[in-house]
Amino acid sequence: MIRRVTTWLVLACAVLAVGALAMAQGVRPYQDPSAPHPPVAGRVTSGIATPVPQVDLSGMLGPLNQIRKQVGVGALAWSPALAEQSSKLAATAAQTCTYSAAQKALGSTTSIFYWTVGIGRIDGRITAQDLRPSFVVAEWRRGGEDYNPATGVCRRSGACKTYSRIATPLSKAVGCARVICPSRSQVWVCKFDDN
Repeated sequence: MIRRVTTWLVLACAVLAVGALAMAQGVRPYQDPSAPHPPVAGRVTSGIATPVPQVDLSGMLGPLNQIRKQVGVGALAWSPALAEQSSKLAATAAQTCTYSAAQKALGSTTSIFYWTVGIGRIDGRITAQDLRPSFVVAEWRRGGEDYNPATGVCRRSGACKTYSRIATPLSKAVGCARVICPSRSQVWVCKFDDN
């Protein structure tokens, strides 16, 4: 009996600690998607996506340029026009907000994307993951393992395709956007120019 009580106390403390950590990191509490709520930047409202303000995405440009520096190509400049185009692409992908929809909407464009689901909490609520731009770029960086900078070619497909898109010397500018869906899934999109 004492062992069970101890186990439950340890579990309860762990749940409280995770909840406190999430609140400290600024994870917003769950809101019922069917309940009326004011539009929030980056959320799909009536099928229209609004970009997260540029200040929230400014952390993407530095890590993207670090990748480019490692392969010996010039730095990208931030483009508000490409950020707006990224926002429209993200809104299209967010219409059903699934990975396959994002892949279909963005697969043939000069853009890259990152998609993730919301987090289920112990009380049944779902929240959007608190992702930082540097984390998203770090996920894209993983494809570099299969990238040959001398030839600009991937040894295997998959994540390397995204990495090679970042590393292409043809691109001079980038703009990014993020959409948080009513399901609390997220779509991050960066669109590149090809001058």
